[in-house]
Amino acid sequence: MKKISFYYALFLALLIPATVLACDGCSPDASPWYKHLPSQPLGYIAQEFDKSAPAPGMNWDGDAEDWFSNAAQFEWVEKTAPKDAQAGAMILWNNANQEVSVGIVCEVATDHIVYKTPDKNGTFVQSSIDFDTLANHFHLIGYIYPTKVDRSKQTRLILK
Repeated sequence: MKKISFYYALFLALLIPATVLACDGCSPDASPWYKHLPSQPLGYIAQEFDKSAPAPGMNWDGDAEDWFSNAAQFEWVEKTAPKDAQAGAMILWNNANQEVSVGIVCEVATDHIVYKTPDKNGTFVQSSIDFDTLANHFHLIGYIYPTKVDRSKQTRLILK
């Protein structure tokens, strides 16, 4: 009897980890990318953003088209002027095909920014763009800073 229960326990010990690995610890339709985002490039951008963002970090989901409105809903600081770039911020713009593209700002200089964005193969390319081009030819949607809106600094209207 002890031999049978030993083999049964061994069988279960081997079966349970295999089952957990097979489903990746999540539902079958969940994405394997960071925070279950729909692609590895978006997961990378979110992970880079979260490195400097307060917990829980990027707590919205969906595709890049929704990120700017989702960020506002979750009270992340958003800026739309080209010169408002900040290292660690996400940058969103409409590309030539009118699709939303997303990148992560790596560095801000006096006249340009350096940012990373995924190419068609999913590898990340570091690029630089000056503020004039960003303003006039890049179709900038805006930046999402890795900081929350500070409600204590907002003024309140008091009605009497």
